[in-house]
Amino acid sequence: MFLLVIIIFITIARNEEWAQCIYSVGPMLHINIGKKSVKTSFCIELAYWNFSHSLPYSYDIGIERQKSKWRIYSEIQTGIVYCGFSAGPCLEIIKDSCCKIFLQSSVWANAFLGLDFRFSFSKGEHYFSPGVYAKYPFTPNGWDSFNKEFDKNHNNTNNNVDKDFFHHHH
Repeated sequence: MFLLVIIIFITIARNEEWAQCIYSVGPMLHINIGKKSVKTSFCIELAYWNFSHSLPYSYDIGIERQKSKWRIYSEIQTGIVYCGFSAGPCLEIIKDSCCKIFLQSSVWANAFLGLDFRFSFSKGEHYFSPGVYAKYPFTPNGWDSFNKEFDKNHNNTNNNVDKDFFHHHH
């Protein structure tokens, strides 16, 4: 099921300009605090970022495991690459019980390694979940294509920092 969701996610994201998008994938670890308990969870998250507008936006999808629970979520995000916020629905599947749907929201700061502070809200329950994560970014057409298109569409910016950072010398 998760593979099907990823395929749908990538298909939707492909409809945007290829040269202006970045994908990232990586693990996340959260400490979930709420209901007088503290529990850890582990997650794998895939994100799609579109930089064709002055304010970048993103969609992400994740699958998270906590003892006796699975969560599948998707969020809409915006930010300035190194920090931002996100919000979206989450489906929680509880072993030997029912499923719950709730809203979660996060503020985060990152480059390749990051910190986030997630807030989850459902009927009568609130959780605070600080976390750490790592992301591997990649582009469909390579970093040179992304940087050229970004500079062309954002003529008031200079992308030399990212260009130098992602340029590989052979």
